[in-house]
Amino acid sequence: MSRTKQTHCKCGHILEENAYIYPDGHRQCKICKGKFNTKNKPLVVKNNRDRKIRVLTHYGPRHRLRCCWKGCLVKDIDMLSLDHINNDGAKHREELTNGQNKRHGGGGRSAYRDVEKRGFPLGFQTLCFNHQMKKQLMLLRKN
Repeated sequence: MSRTKQTHCKCGHILEENAYIYPDGHRQCKICKGKFNTKNKPLVVKNNRDRKIRVLTHYGPRHRLRCCWKGCLVKDIDMLSLDHINNDGAKHREELTNGQNKRHGGGGRSAYRDVEKRGFPLGFQTLCFNHQMKKQLMLLRKN
């Protein structure tokens, strides 16, 4: 039987009442989807954090987990982020979402995953949030 014709999920929940319908038309039970996400959340969070550390360490000064701004000593993972050296982050996010307005906008985890998958290409650096903001302010002053 076709999935779109099913009235119940594999666990027996009624799909008509609680189905999440994806853009491509397939349906998933919201109750089962919630159980899956809750059960695997700690592992997913750890994997995302580990990936962020690997990427930011690679792009840090001398492959250390630090901000690349001269004289900055910030090394707190929660304060560091990936910076597009040529200020083409919007273009990169658009490529990650194929030009569609996705829920997460193609930044954050998607960007770290993409950069690692492509073998750490040139054009990125690790900056703390303060220096990300300072860089943007300096660009605005130039224009």
